[in-house]
Amino acid sequence: AEIIKVRSDVRFVIFGQGSELSNLQALIQELGLEEVFILAGVIDSTYIPAALELVDIFAFPSLSEGQPQAMIEAMASGLPIVASNVAGIPPTLGDTGILVESENPQQLTEGILHLAEHPLERQALGASARQRAFEYFSDKRMTADYERLYEDLLERKRQSRAKESRRSQEENHSSQMVTEAALAIGILILLYGLLQHILFARYAALHKNLIASHPW
Repeated sequence: AEIIKVRSDVRFVIFGQGSELSNLQALIQELGLEEVFILAGVIDSTYIPAALELVDIFAFPSLSEGQPQAMIEAMASGLPIVASNVAGIPPTLGDTGILVESENPQQLTEGILHLAEHPLERQALGASARQRAFEYFSDKRMTADYERLYEDLLERKRQSRAKESRRSQEENHSSQMVTEAALAIGILILLYGLLQHILFARYAALHKNLIASHPW
């Protein structure tokens, strides 16, 4: 309503529907803005590009957003964007649009009016948004990004397995060294015992011979 006071030629097209649709319809009727707002409902994906060609500015006052697919589609259509500064919107939009505080109607109004009053800036932002959309969010780019992500995850997994394998080998080697050391000690003990037995046997034999040769 505030925008209409400044620019009576502005019209709003609202795409989609949701739980607040009936409340929105009631508010439009209450304010007498039936000729200003067009409720387009859900648009088949085939006709989205054609529908977006009918508008000059794309407002996206989302309260929370992951990857803003609807906004990306508007960017790809070369539309200047006014959007909430929340979640995944800022990194997606970059500097190709105007960010406003979430749930701040005044900032949203100012952003839309600014673009409505500055057609050259509107055109420049739209061109930048379109370039960014195709550079970072095209099917080809996103497929390549996912491939790199999976390759990175696989490489990390391989490195983790290699590290575990080396650690296991080191542990096995250490265990083997302990086993070999224990075996060597055991052999030495046996050899020492055998040597004592041999020496004792020789001593006993010498002692016996000595007694036999000197019968006192």
